[in-house]
Amino acid sequence: MNTLVVTGTGYLGPSGPQPVGEDHPGPSAFTVTGFDPVAALGRRTVRYNHRSTLLAMEACGAALRDAGVRVTEANQDAVGVTLGTFCGSVSGSVVFGAETFAQPRPYNVDPATFPNLVINTAAGAVAIRHGLRGANSTVAGGPVAGVNALRTAELTLRAGHVDTMLVGASEEYGRHEAWLAAAVRPHAVLGEAAAVLVVERDDVAASAGRSALCRVAAVATATLDPAAPDELRGLLADALDRAGIPPGRVRRICVRHTGEPRVDAAVREAVAGLLPVPPLFDEERIGDCYTAHAAVQLARTAAAARAEDWGPDDAGVVLAVDPDGLAGTAVLTGPPPPPLADRPTAAA
Repeated sequence: MNTLVVTGTGYLGPSGPQPVGEDHPGPSAFTVTGFDPVAALGRRTVRYNHRSTLLAMEACGAALRDAGVRVTEANQDAVGVTLGTFCGSVSGSVVFGAETFAQPRPYNVDPATFPNLVINTAAGAVAIRHGLRGANSTVAGGPVAGVNALRTAELTLRAGHVDTMLVGASEEYGRHEAWLAAAVRPHAVLGEAAAVLVVERDDVAASAGRSALCRVAAVATATLDPAAPDELRGLLADALDRAGIPPGRVRRICVRHTGEPRVDAAVREAVAGLLPVPPLFDEERIGDCYTAHAAVQLARTAAAARAEDWGPDDAGVVLAVDPDGLAGTAVLTGPPPPPLADRPTAAA
């Protein structure tokens, strides 16, 4: 079975809470600052795409640069993208729907805005922007979307459809997103972010001279009772077993506050009963990025593997849980050891 590695990451995220308008349900949100989409992507691109798509485009470009991947006519068919989503752009859907009532006839809407209703708009726009002609997919999954996207990329790479995949998710903040969240997640202070990994087979990375940041050791998703610690613990244990990593070698596990007390308590109990480290919650730094949250945690885990020089048996875990009954987990380890032929030998 081919070993999959992460060779680059791209991330756009908040630097702290920012005040928002009076017509929003809360006084602040963790919004991305310092990103000028017109300067980065061009006025025409900004005109026809919503913010979630723009964030994804920029994060994908950053990931390609970090990995040192240059897309050309020679390799563009072998580079694909898979992005996680909740339902596409909430703002795009609401604004388009409102226009059907505001116009004299429902069909008098601007047809150029229709693509923002489609969940795969961001993935398609990323492919066009960066010249990617490989497998292109979008996976809906709410807070589990980042893990779902990584699982889809894993299957795509192992099936040999492409050599390299951009994998991630984005979440925009806007008035419509805020009011929707206030109805279903009233506990949350929202955040926006985009995070993308470059995932490829280790032989492809090695032949191109790209160094691995970490290994994608296992990815698993399951429908379960999210308030049952034993079921969550079983999901984690199965993923670690598939990865060949004993629980004692896990250096960090990242999770998200769901806002459901029974579910959050079950997550803590499951982690405490299996792993030697406590769960890491990061809402105080980035807010609740919902669709992008697991993708952000995956990118940060890959960055930790690079910064802390993890060995092949050191691992980081991301656990994403949806209170509606879906959970996913990914295990990332330090880079795999080089082949025996490439290892340095001791001087005689």
